[in-house]
Amino acid sequence: MTTSTIRRRRLSPEARKAELLDAAFDEIIEYGLARLTIEQIARRANSSKALVYSYYPNLQALLQALYEREVMNLQRQHSEALQAPHDFEGMVKTTARIAREGTDRRQQLLARLEHDPGLMQLISQEDQRARADIVNYLTARITGEYDIPPHIAECATRLALKYETGRDTDQTDQDEIWATMIVGAMKALEHRYGAGDKS
Repeated sequence: MTTSTIRRRRLSPEARKAELLDAAFDEIIEYGLARLTIEQIARRANSSKALVYSYYPNLQALLQALYEREVMNLQRQHSEALQAPHDFEGMVKTTARIAREGTDRRQQLLARLEHDPGLMQLISQEDQRARADIVNYLTARITGEYDIPPHIAECATRLALKYETGRDTDQTDQDEIWATMIVGAMKALEHRYGAGDKS
């Protein structure tokens, strides 16, 4: 498609940026990141390359904007869910639902973007900030609900969320905490769903 055949719709700058990011999102999900070009994004958005460049100076800047948007959307979803009034179990269920639903296209996209060398540093910084906020919040909720030392609650939270536990936590302690969580979870499942006395 040549520039002369493109029919542009009048959109606000924010709407146009969103349209270009949506096009990049779809291209990455459908074809991957390795051969992604500004031209492909422009074509999918029914725009010209020049228009894309007027918003994003290069592909890296566009990918960075896309990553930031999707992480912010995910964080907002988590934040809204965590701030809603729940008892502890309700909060855990809501967090689990968001994590389960997060395995969709957004998670696919983020996983693909995380393999882009140019985004690694940004992703690392953003990810560390977001994860620290979630871990701090959940650790505070856990220690408020249960008589568990904060460092154990933090390690358990990181293990449950599949986050790095850090250098301060001994590997043996991590194994012990994980085993305790699994055994405790099985006992709770048996109590809630078990058939009762099997003798």
